[in-house]
Amino acid sequence: MGSVYNSIIAGLTEAVEDTQYGSGKLKKRVVTIMPVKEYNSKQIHDIRKRTGLS
Repeated sequence: MGSVYNSIIAGLTEAVEDTQYGSGKLKKRVVTIMPVKEYNSKQIHDIRKRTGLS
């Protein structure tokens, strides 16, 4: 487990340093997450019946 801990600490240290000093080592990305579609009970019933799942 020590190596996992060391790996996590190294990654966090690198992220903090990049944020504080702007070293530019890390790539930054913007991710857009689509809203989750909401289903009413009738739609869920129909989907379960169509797929054969309970």
